[in-house]
Amino acid sequence: MNSFINDIDIGFSKLDYAQLPSDLLLSNRKDLKYIINQESIPEIFQKLKGAYQILEKQGKSFSTYKTNYYDTEEFLFYLDHHNGKLNRKKVRTRTYEDGTSFLEIKRKDNKGFTYKERKEINISTFSIENYNSFLDEVGGLQLPLVEKLKVFFDRVTLYDKNMSEKITFDFSYRVNFNERHFKFDKIVIVESKGLYHNRSFFNLIMNEMKIPTVSFSKYCFGLFSIDSSLKKNNFMPLLKKVKKILE
Repeated sequence: MNSFINDIDIGFSKLDYAQLPSDLLLSNRKDLKYIINQESIPEIFQKLKGAYQILEKQGKSFSTYKTNYYDTEEFLFYLDHHNGKLNRKKVRTRTYEDGTSFLEIKRKDNKGFTYKERKEINISTFSIENYNSFLDEVGGLQLPLVEKLKVFFDRVTLYDKNMSEKITFDFSYRVNFNERHFKFDKIVIVESKGLYHNRSFFNLIMNEMKIPTVSFSKYCFGLFSIDSSLKKNNFMPLLKKVKKILE
């Protein structure tokens, strides 16, 4: 664990996850995404102190997430994203550090809004086939799905003082696909989640620091980085951006 993450909450007011209303999870929102060199994070957090509060869960300001992504055998969801389809879906299970797990359907519409529906599961006995009715009713998904990619990262979450914006910082992004492993320690995947980005102090800081938004999917980036057989022409500009960030 990076030593900076251990001390990341210094100077921030705290927000207890146990007291967070469910509507503040901001499951329906617009997202702005950034890829940031980890070396810039201390400066960014210093600028954000006073304007944002840090989320704590069981006394910790960071948590390790494990996500299993599901797709068709032919990688339909991956190819929809690669080909620029505006209305697209992702299906995943997500397990938190305390063992709580959910089956989640993420949908993005042609106006850029993200919608997330989820159902709590027992990950130790989970089988995607047992949730066909949920996948159909919530996501209109009737195709057989199989597990494709495992993704791990360590997350720090901030909320603005008005509780209208949620910012997630994902460190130590790593993936596992067919016993092959891939790891990017030096990038931080950041998402500003809300409905009023023009009022966001964080996004103003990003503009001042000349850090642009990107279109980024942990699932797609992980797959094309680790499996050379997948179609990825449309993702090459993103890969070049990431390499430039790491220079």
